[in-house]
Amino acid sequence: GDHRDLHSFPIRRSSDLFSQLRYLGQLDLTYLACEGDGELVLVDQHAAHERVELARLRERHARGGGEARVAVQSMLFPVTLEATPAQLAQVGLAGPLLAQVGFEVEPFGKTTLAVKAVPAGIRHGEPTQLLRRMLEDWASAGVPGEAELEARFDALLGAIACHSVVRAGDRLSPSEAETLLRSLDGV
Repeated sequence: GDHRDLHSFPIRRSSDLFSQLRYLGQLDLTYLACEGDGELVLVDQHAAHERVELARLRERHARGGGEARVAVQSMLFPVTLEATPAQLAQVGLAGPLLAQVGFEVEPFGKTTLAVKAVPAGIRHGEPTQLLRRMLEDWASAGVPGEAELEARFDALLGAIACHSVVRAGDRLSPSEAETLLRSLDGV
């Protein structure tokens, strides 16, 4: 029979897959409708942008050094959050991690946290609420080991990426959509 080993078929390099798509327009303010090889391709704009942003944050983290990996927005006046002792303890443990992603937080009295800076890229939701949710999750998980800290850091990057990118319902210009598609080739 005409049986060829799967590996002998040329594999289409996916490195420039998205750049080769022809952008047609936004569908339902949720998908980027594109055409490639005569097929209609729909790209979820939120998932795509989140993936690009998370890859960017991870890459900056991997380059090393302790300074913040994201643009930081300093507060004119610190925002205070009520916190449980367990949550305050988590800030003590995770302070350096938080600083690397742009949150500058310190205990302020026995039951309060002062938030002095937040990641600048967040466009959806309130950064301090995101921080509060993270601390609640961490407090219920207890004291982290080394691997757990790394996982937390990645979860933090993921949450920031998710809140920093376009959502369904956001209108994108053709050039924004094309830039996003090109960026997907790098991740």
